[in-house]
Amino acid sequence: MRTHCLRDIDVVILAGGFGTRLAEVLDGKPKLLAPIDGKPYLYFLL
Repeated sequence: MRTHCLRDIDVVILAGGFGTRLAEVLDGKPKLLAPIDGKPYLYFLL
């Protein structure tokens, strides 16, 4: 099995849950506001 570095990841799909793994990065913000290339994730969904 190959392990992946973050630079190998092309897509991130945010799904249901409490967001505990993203909590440190998001500083309490909802997952839909996670910054991706300077814009919130929600921007790309709309």
